[in-house]
Amino acid sequence: MSDSKKLEYDKEHETDGQMVLRISKKFAVLFLIIFFFDSLIDILSGVIDITLEIVHLIINFFEYSFELLLEHILNANHHESEVIIVNLAIVVAIYAIYRLVLLIPRLFTAIKKRMKEAWTQRQKREATCWHHLTMGRKIKVCSVYLIGTSLVLFFVTL
Repeated sequence: MSDSKKLEYDKEHETDGQMVLRISKKFAVLFLIIFFFDSLIDILSGVIDITLEIVHLIINFFEYSFELLLEHILNANHHESEVIIVNLAIVVAIYAIYRLVLLIPRLFTAIKKRMKEAWTQRQKREATCWHHLTMGRKIKVCSVYLIGTSLVLFFVTL
């Protein structure tokens, strides 16, 4: 059984309690995002900060190892090995930026295409599910979404 047939079957034959629970989960996530937005931003910035610190430590490890290797192989002093590393890093960065600039148009086109395909597929799936619901079921679904939206607006405007 394909996913669209399974979703169609699940939504068509779910009980009222299952439908309310499914939609309530969506509104619960929306409430969490709205009310804990500043906390989520703090958590996200903390994760980014820790990740950057770990990347920085890894880069320092490789830089120091490469610096010691250059000093040993080329009999260079500390300053000379740092100059070699910085120049090498600049060349690598310029090459990476050049390759990225060449890749960006294809990347954006691919992302845009995939997003459009996903959106079209979701639209078709949701339209199929909606068309297979009875009129009473459509009224119940609309009522639950209306109540959820009203609660969100009520709590946001408090």
